[in-house]
Amino acid sequence: MSDLIPVKQVKSPFEFSTPANMASSADDNYHSSDAVRNALSRAYSTMLNPRSLEKVWHPAYGHSFHDLVRHHGELVVSYQWPLYIPGPHLQNIRLDAQLKKAESDQEKIERTIAALDQRDIGSDKIRKSQRLLEGEQSKLEEMKNATLDFLSSVVDQITKNNKARAKLDDREADGVSVHTMRSVHDKQALDYFPDYAVCHLLTAELASPMPDTHNERHALSRGGYKTYHECIFMLSELKPPPRRHLSQSKYDEGVIMIIRSAAQQLAEYCAAYFEVNPNAGSVIAIAAAGHHWSWVKVEKKQFPQWDWVRKAPKHKNQVSAFKKKFTRKHYILATTDSDQQLRKILQHFIARKDHPVAVPDALIPLLAQDESADGDE
Repeated sequence: MSDLIPVKQVKSPFEFSTPANMASSADDNYHSSDAVRNALSRAYSTMLNPRSLEKVWHPAYGHSFHDLVRHHGELVVSYQWPLYIPGPHLQNIRLDAQLKKAESDQEKIERTIAALDQRDIGSDKIRKSQRLLEGEQSKLEEMKNATLDFLSSVVDQITKNNKARAKLDDREADGVSVHTMRSVHDKQALDYFPDYAVCHLLTAELASPMPDTHNERHALSRGGYKTYHECIFMLSELKPPPRRHLSQSKYDEGVIMIIRSAAQQLAEYCAAYFEVNPNAGSVIAIAAAGHHWSWVKVEKKQFPQWDWVRKAPKHKNQVSAFKKKFTRKHYILATTDSDQQLRKILQHFIARKDHPVAVPDALIPLLAQDESADGDE
């Protein structure tokens, strides 16, 4: 008689994808691959990842995102995508803020001067000499003139910044000459590095340049394509999960707290993205705590306003509401529920109609013959 005790088969609360499910290449049949599940296993291992380091969780998400968009060549997955607000743009924001403050100060000064004029008319009723009143008014007039001079200098600086930026934009549209391929250093830029970004790129094939020229080198370096549109479809911020030894209730609380922490960073990423991409209407944001993740479609018109002078939201309560959206429901990577949500995210991209589909006119003379016509997205 066998000494083995039969073990009751208990169905797992989560259904995992299997390699057989990946036979179809259709977007609506996306399933997590073995690579995703292998990466999850390695990240959760107490032997291979005893410290539960965040970086060890990244491959599971990287494989998931790559698999998700593998049939869409215009979608590019990038790790630590450099999202930034250029220094001149930030300077313009600061100058605009100074301009508004100076205009407000000027109005206050003019109201004070007007009040002094009224006091001067009835000065026989006030215990103050005419000489003192004139002194106060003279100082205020000097402040007013100084404010007007400052306003003029601010407007001039804003105009110069806008002209310089327009000149750079014009040069970038000229093609691939050596003059447009200079690297630009921007120490004043405000840099962000989301853990993963899925970018939408539109490109056109360039005509073959003359051999042994600068244009040939640059054309080869860019794969023979010229990018004429870029936007971000999805941003993600990943964190490690709570400690493994916690009780279930403490662990669940920890997941929520960590996802909110990731959402806090995502709020600033989204704010920066909308600031430098005024035509962007929305972006998908993913917050993760290890294998637990949540997502929100972030609409620009409903997103909290940001004060880039203070580098903080204008209304903190709006950011709190934003973070709560991520904690309503979260999923476990590589489960069927998770795969379904990733398919839903991809459908948001497919349904979008707010992208340029035509190659810019300035670029057409530089293209290969079969790419000269407008293309479909």
